[in-house]
Amino acid sequence: TICEILHAHREIQPSVWIFHVGANRFLRGMVRALVGTLLEVGLGKISLEEFGRIIESRDRSQAGPNVAAKGLSLTEVLYPEGSWVAISKITDARRERTEKSGQKDT
Repeated sequence: TICEILHAHREIQPSVWIFHVGANRFLRGMVRALVGTLLEVGLGKISLEEFGRIIESRDRSQAGPNVAAKGLSLTEVLYPEGSWVAISKITDARRERTEKSGQKDT
C-alpha cells in the first residue's frame, strides 16, 4: 500500500518534541518509523538527503528505529467529501438486512 504524506512538521517545546503528520492513509507503525527516522536526522546521524532517499525507496528496512508508542495519539480523522453518504447507505442497508432476518446488528 502506498501512502501519500501530505504534511509533516515538528514543534520543539522545552521538554518535548511534537511531530504532526498528515497522510491519505497510515500503515501500522508508519508514524513511529517516520518519527524515529526524523529523530536520526535531528541528531545528525543521517542527512536530509538520506532521509529523502529513504522515503523515496519505500523500503522500511532503510528507515530508523521505531519510536515507542508512548505518547503517540491520533488527534483527527478527515474523510473525503461525500464519503459519509456512502457509509450511511451501507449502514442503512445492513440494518435493514438484520431487521428482516431477526438478528441483532453487531
